[in-house]
Amino acid sequence: MKKSEIVSLKPSDKQKSVGSDYALRTLPWTFNRMMSNTSPAGQNSRALNIAKGVVAQSLFKTVLSDLGVKAEEEKKSHRSSDLFDLRFRVDGNETKFDFKSFNIYTDYALKGRDSFSIDFLIENQDYPGPNWTKFFPMLVPHTQIGQDKDAFIFAFGASKDFRKWNPANGQKNNVLATFPFGENLPFYMSPKLCIAREEAKKGFYIKVIIQSTMLSGPEAKFFFTGEYNGKGVNYELIDNSKVQVIGPFSCLSSIWTRDSRSLIGLESMQVSLHKNELKSQVLSATRKNLNSEPSLMEFRQKDFCNLILPDDYELHILGWISKGDYIERCLSYSAWIWPKDSEDKYSNQHWTTFSDSDTSTMAKVLGEGVDPKEGLGIMKTTGRGGGAACYFYPNIHGGGIKETNFYVLLDDLKPIRKLMEK
Repeated sequence: MKKSEIVSLKPSDKQKSVGSDYALRTLPWTFNRMMSNTSPAGQNSRALNIAKGVVAQSLFKTVLSDLGVKAEEEKKSHRSSDLFDLRFRVDGNETKFDFKSFNIYTDYALKGRDSFSIDFLIENQDYPGPNWTKFFPMLVPHTQIGQDKDAFIFAFGASKDFRKWNPANGQKNNVLATFPFGENLPFYMSPKLCIAREEAKKGFYIKVIIQSTMLSGPEAKFFFTGEYNGKGVNYELIDNSKVQVIGPFSCLSSIWTRDSRSLIGLESMQVSLHKNELKSQVLSATRKNLNSEPSLMEFRQKDFCNLILPDDYELHILGWISKGDYIERCLSYSAWIWPKDSEDKYSNQHWTTFSDSDTSTMAKVLGEGVDPKEGLGIMKTTGRGGGAACYFYPNIHGGGIKETNFYVLLDDLKPIRKLMEK
């Protein structure tokens, strides 16, 4: 890959807003691969991934347009688990692409890791490990490798860390959001329960108390976004200390504000159930009642994130590879697990001991009866926070990848312009 073949773009304000608007309403319908992390921070991370994924895809569509490629984007409801299918013809064949993007936070100086630059990426495009400080794998989660896709497109965003909202950053355009979390997720966000409410034409109402040091006024607004009977609802609350009741909802998707002053002055927001019209049980796959009364949720300023990407955000579109080529190249690399810090915190360890579950995961790529020790590009997680490390996911406390991924390298990808070559 040459430096000139990497396409770098900055999103418009409109593209950023499309990403945030989508993230505000789709969390109940988006599969949570990391179900163990249902904290406010975990929910925020999911929403941010959705927002930046929508922005990345929007930017990629502009590149396709510049190349003269007419892409057919599947028009699906936000309730679909796979909204972002891109289909276009490559070598005369209709090809379904899966868009994969990562993020690099440029405001962290990690000991042992060079500051990011495209030159550094190009210099290490064929480095296969074990040193994670110069290892740039093109990752596909093991839960997705078997999906019905024909090819992968890889990109990454680079910016200051946007995972926690900071009032000192001075950004003018904000969508400051938080989401139902923890043990209350099934009641507020379960797709099965939402559909049951719609079928019964029964919803729920919530009670909200907002304590703030800011004066109440028309600018001090919070919005509660969700759905009722298959349609979006967006209730508006003025910032005050009185009990306010809103509804009905079939599901509650997000709580947010555009005005940073509302969040700067926020001391506490308490959300509890006021009335539940659906009385019958709705059982989960594990026979738990999803329609159990939720406990009180309390939100503070630290529980909000900004779904508008920062002003310095830039997307770098790296290249693409067919799924068949991905699997073939994957077989030529090593399997890695996390570094052993007492010996070398900058190097992953070779993965040499495989459980039955590991073998089943690998068979998704290798096929049955193939020895993974002979070669397989795969990075393992501990499953308890932390895993094999790379430049995108460094070996810091709780770092590394959060789930097991297959990988190839940048050197294996074709430039985006080659999508047009016959």
